[in-house]
Amino acid sequence: MKALPLLLALLGTCTMSASQAGGVAKPCDASKASSLIGAAPTTENGRKVMDLTGAKTLRWIRPGMMVTMDYRAERANIYIDAAERIERVSCG
Repeated sequence: MKALPLLLALLGTCTMSASQAGGVAKPCDASKASSLIGAAPTTENGRKVMDLTGAKTLRWIRPGMMVTMDYRAERANIYIDAAERIERVSCG
């Protein structure tokens, strides 16, 4: 039984990054979607944002809307202004 804590401690240090595992994490890059600022918030433009930024997920955010504060590097956030236009795009 004395070896169990040591074994658990050693197992806890065996972690692997995505690059070590052969996969490379590619985070979202919002700067590539700046051409869509001022565009209408359509499904087509949402797809363009995902294609341009490399995002895996998408979140539309309207004025006054409550959103979670969790950070996800693979998520694009599209902020819509009161005039129903894309105000900005961010990642996270």
